Amino acid sequence: MDPSARKKQSQRAILYIYHKDIDTCAHNLSFLKQFNQGVAIHGLFGGPANAFDYAKSRTKSLLTTNTLFPDIYPPRWKWKNTDLMVRYWYLKTGAFLKSFDFLTVIQWDILVLGDLSSSLPSHNENDLLLSGIASLEELPSGWAWTNQGNNKKEWECFKEYARLVHGLNDGFTFCQGPLYSLPRTFLERYSFSAITELCHDEIRLPFYARAWGFSCKDTGLCKDWRSAETERYFNARTNKPIQATDIILQLNNPSGRRIFHPFREKWQYASSNSACRTSSTNRRPWILLATWNYAIIISLRLREIAEIIRIYYNKHNRETARNLQIPARASTALDWRMLADKCITDRRYPSAFKSHINALLAKIDEVVDINEYQVEYSHVKLELVQSLLISRKRFDNTKKELVQVFCNTLRRLNLHVFSAVSDDLSRFSDIVVCMSCEKYLSYAKNFVRSLDPVSDRLGRLIIVGDKTLRPYCYRYDSDSRVLFVPNSDTYERLTEKTFLAYLFLYGLELNASILKVDDDTTCVNPAKLTNKVFPLTKCSNYVGRVWHPGISGLSRWWHCGRYTASSSNFLPYSRYADVSYAEGQAYAISSRALRILAISYLLYPDQIKSELSYEDVAVGKCLARCGISPLHYPLINPGLLESQFRSD
Repeated sequence: MDPSARKKQSQRAILYIYHKDIDTCAHNLSFLKQFNQGVAIHGLFGGPANAFDYAKSRTKSLLTTNTLFPDIYPPRWKWKNTDLMVRYWYLKTGAFLKSFDFLTVIQWDILVLGDLSSSLPSHNENDLLLSGIASLEELPSGWAWTNQGNNKKEWECFKEYARLVHGLNDGFTFCQGPLYSLPRTFLERYSFSAITELCHDEIRLPFYARAWGFSCKDTGLCKDWRSAETERYFNARTNKPIQATDIILQLNNPSGRRIFHPFREKWQYASSNSACRTSSTNRRPWILLATWNYAIIISLRLREIAEIIRIYYNKHNRETARNLQIPARASTALDWRMLADKCITDRRYPSAFKSHINALLAKIDEVVDINEYQVEYSHVKLELVQSLLISRKRFDNTKKELVQVFCNTLRRLNLHVFSAVSDDLSRFSDIVVCMSCEKYLSYAKNFVRSLDPVSDRLGRLIIVGDKTLRPYCYRYDSDSRVLFVPNSDTYERLTEKTFLAYLFLYGLELNASILKVDDDTTCVNPAKLTNKVFPLTKCSNYVGRVWHPGISGLSRWWHCGRYTASSSNFLPYSRYADVSYAEGQAYAISSRALRILAISYLLYPDQIKSELSYEDVAVGKCLARCGISPLHYPLINPGLLESQFRSD
């Protein structure tokens, strides 16, 4: 091999992303390694955590490193955000490797039967190598990511994000995602920057390349998105599997393709150093083709039979599971008493939990008639519904209806409070919430007054704790716009107080974005809040100054001397802080993020209470569990929001 070629090859690393069909992946991965000897191949496993040990054992001899992506995101999120998975890999593993200048990302369903350095064009440290680069005009009509349903709305939000944050209004380009190669300089910036989750990596990668001054080169794998000929070998649009006969035709052509997508079966043809070499040197290619056609016919028949068996088996399992669970679709007037009875007879619940539910039901019957909504009845009902919610860990239809029952009961318990707050806030789509306490209430009122120039566009609310209130009972002072939540006003109860406020706001059903600020803040430019901050929230769900504890650490002594309880006043914060979060003094969340935080409090109250005063960390953890990461846009800065000094 030429020395310069060896040097060039040693500078490339491969990241192989896989999540299922581990045996097939290991089999086809052996060809990738065989044809790219001397190139380090790193694995990123995005499947279930309990399958990672098996994946490691099957790929041990093939991968230099093997990293597990956290099993907290749904499969669709991982499929849609492959670039963010690559970003995680770099922060976790890649940043500590000094042996590569370019990272070629390959998905599990790509079949590589050749040397990448020969199959892909060369590129330098300022070039991204992307597949199927196209402008908006060159895209096929009806492309899902810009023209259909919620994707179209996301695309509109992405364009607004591009305009507000990066000053880019047009000239967008797109690519196809199964294979791309990134220079380390770009990968490092991408990993340490706040990246929006809007849209898809096929939109984000070329966008950030342009925003940061990088150029994009095409791999040549997809020369025309509309070409049926191209889709025979590289198909990321309709996802139709590549036929083995088409692959063989290319392999028998010395200048043919060596990269194919998607191919999700074990490749049984090449077993030596040459992709088109056979066990018999005298064997003709057309004879091989005929043999493969016959094999394909047999395998198709077997797959059809297997699919019929699988469909029948899954249907049977679903029907069996349905009989064991609470009905997925109950009537609109959900009989929560029936749900409780169902749980008592369900064999999956422990006897202690069933005894607890029985005790609650008995308590209700003792206090008041079942059809009356009095305070004691509502409290017991809230406790019961929350117990049922906590016991069911999946967001299925039953859980959604239980959440609705909880909110309806909460509204009935606080009928006058909800009515008064709704009268003040219902006309606003953007609301500013100032978190305060009795001691510093005057500062909060000063902040609210600083928003007077935009009082016709922003709803305003102050949150204060009141430990004299019964659980889930709120109080409202409409003159000063102060909502009192049932919680202590001490600093160590800040997280619980904040989440109780979010639970109340979610119960209002306003579909509004929320800007949360502390009372030691003043607004210098209220118009900028309405023109820039809230539009960003609608784009990215979660906006603020982003901290990365995994990179910069966490100030675990921040609360020192501020708690009233001496037992925890001088102990460091000792919980996990493994997610990025927006700084607590000022951050903005969308209505979707508000819903997640409210339901998180219902499902994991003890977890949230244990965060004490680290409310911003708790918010980041809850949103990260549902795939929402913060967009870096510092809100505390001159010309927008500023900290004010407290004299008392």
